[in-house]
Amino acid sequence: DEARALLDQLMGNNRNEAPIRGDGSGRRRGPVSAYPGGGPGPGHRANSRSCFDRDICPFHAAWGTDVYELFVNTKADLGPNPKVADDGAHEEFMRLPPMEKERLGYERMLNAKLRDLVRQADRTVARNKEKLRQELARSKNQSDPIGSIDNEKVDKIAVTSANLVLDEQNVWKLLDRLIEMDKGEADALQAKQRQKEEAEKK
Repeated sequence: DEARALLDQLMGNNRNEAPIRGDGSGRRRGPVSAYPGGGPGPGHRANSRSCFDRDICPFHAAWGTDVYELFVNTKADLGPNPKVADDGAHEEFMRLPPMEKERLGYERMLNAKLRDLVRQADRTVARNKEKLRQELARSKNQSDPIGSIDNEKVDKIAVTSANLVLDEQNVWKLLDRLIEMDKGEADALQAKQRQKEEAEKK
């Protein structure tokens, strides 16, 4: 909490807000595209993008969260999303039957992307921890720590601590989603196994 407060003072309270892009919503919008089968998919909302659009972000469509905005204003910033993140496309995707979701493959793409982000975030957290340890060690080695306080060094340690907190929070968010996805896959496999066993009994 102290680290967050220090970062608030240094970077502002809105440090994690998504950057304004295009229409000011934080996400890009575009014209509605039709479902290849002759219209939008089931549950498609008027004036929104379709999850079948080629330029739609598969990660956002599957999760409802733009992974490119998770690390905004940190050194791990992924930059702007090259695809369109649209809430309507996500809602449409969530209403699709399991076989259609599997055909699109968005959840597999999301799983692979999240695992890659977790690995990157783990490395960033490890570097921040080592950096913080070194900064604290240097501070303790000062001959007169009370009489020679370096405000710039204090600010540097505060930012390092706060970035460490933010990075770890995002890592846990990614891990929670991966756990949910893994559990869903396990439940689906168990359901298929039960169906197979019931079919064999008949």
